Amino acid sequence: MRFQFFDANARIGPVPDFNPRHFYTADELLREMDLFGVEEAMVWHAWTNRWDIPMGNEQLLRELDGRDRLHPVWTVMHHYTGQLPHGPELVARALDAGVRMVRLFFGIWGSSEEYMPWAYEDLLAALEQVRMPVMIEWENHPPVWNDLAHICATYPRLPVILTHSKLTQWERNWYPLLGKYPNFYIETAGYQGWRGLEGICRLFGPRRMLFGTRCPTYQVGQAMSMVARTLRPARERQMIAADNLRTLLQEVGC
Repeated sequence: MRFQFFDANARIGPVPDFNPRHFYTADELLREMDLFGVEEAMVWHAWTNRWDIPMGNEQLLRELDGRDRLHPVWTVMHHYTGQLPHGPELVARALDAGVRMVRLFFGIWGSSEEYMPWAYEDLLAALEQVRMPVMIEWENHPPVWNDLAHICATYPRLPVILTHSKLTQWERNWYPLLGKYPNFYIETAGYQGWRGLEGICRLFGPRRMLFGTRCPTYQVGQAMSMVARTLRPARERQMIAADNLRTLLQEVGC
């Protein structure tokens, strides 16, 4: 069976200490996708977590214009710095721009160091109202599990996606979240747990995993093989490869 792959986590834009073996343009990303057979990708811009969130979001729209296989993912944060508008207005602008997924970064320069419930409540409530998935990354330290639990519990209609799940010892912390909160998802880029996908599918079903590559930082082929070679029925592998993400995106605005 040939699987369709829809990448939940790809990036364009230059980064500090750029690796010349990597790439940073939309056309180069499309060539990489064609090489491996990835049909579509959700794409964010590197400027948004290293430099300027609104400028990076605007640049993303310009670079993806006319490239129907690449779908924009805006980086967001609370409105108190004046960089971004209030939550409901920001979500309305995102929808008008064709954005169906957003990202939150914690623990890095340019965004929030920590999740502060009282600062993010307006934004997360607005995202929940339209069921727009939010992908969350703690870059410089492991995720704060109580914070993830708080978000999932407080906004139960909001799809909450954990990314940068490279360290396999985090699995023990995923399981309570997967078991307790139906709106919690794992994106697979960099995941290296031995038969980990099989274990999660066995306990919680295949619906909670989303294929992602973290391209160009990580290898596309490695992420694809983890899904395609998982010892589960082909129907479940296809759900992880693309169908779960498509379902979340189709539900935005419902």
